[in-house]
Amino acid sequence: GAGTVLPGSAQEFDNLIIQGQAQLQVPTNDVLTLVPTVLTLETNFGLTINGQLLCAGQPGGKFAQVQAVNGGTMTLGPGGQLACADLQVGSGGTFVLNATNVLTADQVEVLTSGTLLLNQAVSFPTLHVFTNGVVSYTVGQSNLNLTVTGDLTVDVGGSVLVDGLGYQGPGSGNGNGPGGGGGGVAGSYTAGGGGGYGGQGGEANNTQFGGASYGALTTPTNWGSSGGTGHDSWSGGYYIGGNGGGAMQLVVGGQLQVNGQITANGINGGTQGNGWYPGGGGAGGSIWITASNLAGTGSILANGGRSFSGSYGTGGGGSGGRIALYFTDNSFAGTVSAAGGWGAQYGGAGTVYS
Repeated sequence: GAGTVLPGSAQEFDNLIIQGQAQLQVPTNDVLTLVPTVLTLETNFGLTINGQLLCAGQPGGKFAQVQAVNGGTMTLGPGGQLACADLQVGSGGTFVLNATNVLTADQVEVLTSGTLLLNQAVSFPTLHVFTNGVVSYTVGQSNLNLTVTGDLTVDVGGSVLVDGLGYQGPGSGNGNGPGGGGGGVAGSYTAGGGGGYGGQGGEANNTQFGGASYGALTTPTNWGSSGGTGHDSWSGGYYIGGNGGGAMQLVVGGQLQVNGQITANGINGGTQGNGWYPGGGGAGGSIWITASNLAGTGSILANGGRSFSGSYGTGGGGSGGRIALYFTDNSFAGTVSAAGGWGAQYGGAGTVYS
């Protein structure tokens, strides 16, 4: 049933079916042992693992395959333990990792419409992100910190992204973060300035300032700052500045094949229907990649978000973020960009180091 907590400290079942928006929790220090070597979670499942989930009769309790599919969420938290030869996430399913040293998987496949949220540092032997698959983290969590000892492949249409997961746009006033753009408060008529990070944020046409640049060129780990809030005192409306891009560090022992996207973009500033006093664009975030071989024809982007041209005000564009690429061999023929976003004044260009 909904919200069911596993009774007792140790249970063994011949089968487990969680469906119809049901929720099952395995508490800390409890053990749930299942006989099937393949665990498939059904439509709209909810499974939270803070104890041990084991496969009966298998060395280390290791499943042959775990499938998180068909529209639900499987969460592995502190105290949890799950081991499998193959982890598949797809068809609207979401797998959330909330603790370190709790998941062991020989290969991980993020299939079409699957989402893998890595809220703690993790290492996998191989990772394949298929078309319309997404690897990211939950807003407000720490940076995406992923090590793949073998190959990481991102197919066309697949994404490893932290867009808008940096400093969030405020409800009023200046943007959040060290480079938050200038913003309006109650009683003001003003568009918002762009957030800064890899460069200076763009200034709004009513002189709200663009945020300052900060952070490291060669080892970027900071979030992008948000744009400032636009405010229209006549209507009392606030138009939130765009969120800054988040941050990721990818270490790949083999080949990083990017035919899809790796992105840490800032988000566009909010605007009224007629765009009178828009918010400023958010700054791009951080992408730090170390790989033996970088290949593919996709995109690696940390661009700033744009603002909009209004009848009475135009906000500033967010600055570009910071990208650092380290590799032994490079055959990548795609796009690498940390451009500033459009506005009354463009956000400043970010940095790309290799």
